[in-house]
Amino acid sequence: QGYGWGGFYLVQPPRTLPVHLAVGSADFFSSYAQDSAAFLDGQGHEVWFEAVPGVAHNGGKFYAVLGERAPAFYRRAFGK
Repeated sequence: QGYGWGGFYLVQPPRTLPVHLAVGSADFFSSYAQDSAAFLDGQGHEVWFEAVPGVAHNGGKFYAVLGERAPAFYRRAFGK
């Protein structure tokens, strides 16, 4: 199941939470992230899922392509 990625909780949260899952579309974790997003959405969490096009497991390229969308989630979720 990919290091905590997938359709399950590692720890049951006390309430639903907004969740941002972003993964490179070419990352080997991509299918696990999609499973996680579907599971969390089904549990009532507000899920913002993004597959960053053409990016594998490369943090620098990931954030360069994701750009402003990375901090945008936090402003949206926390109203700042």
